[in-house]
Amino acid sequence: MNNRTKIDQLLIWMEKNLRAESEFTTKDVSHFFSDEFTIKTNNRIIQATPETYKGYLYELKNTLKHVHYDIEEIFETENKVVASFVIHMYFLNKNPISLSAISIFTFSETKITIWKEIFTDLESTTFQYDPKGNHDSYSNHRLSNI
Repeated sequence: MNNRTKIDQLLIWMEKNLRAESEFTTKDVSHFFSDEFTIKTNNRIIQATPETYKGYLYELKNTLKHVHYDIEEIFETENKVVASFVIHMYFLNKNPISLSAISIFTFSETKITIWKEIFTDLESTTFQYDPKGNHDSYSNHRLSNI
């Protein structure tokens, strides 16, 4: 399987599993990610493992009805996949948001080692990562601690 197919599978997996009623394991996450990997999001750098990323995804999914990815472009180089897409996030108790993102996924063998993503909120609201995991509003939505 090529790396582009792996990203297609990751986004499909996220659409299926990032919803409040879903259940998944660390093994499910480790299918896509190396034992230690880095997430670089809008100039923030987070070191993660499948276990810590699963914890983050669980916290996020518990707020979601579902998420949908509209892929605009995707291409593969030797050990990278570059994708631009719009992420539509539908929350249980808040208004939905849509984010425009460009991601660069770096692979070692068949696992993601670096996920670099730049995103902006299409509704012109602030979307910030807060390492303390505060979730006070979706007009000022913050991703939780990984």
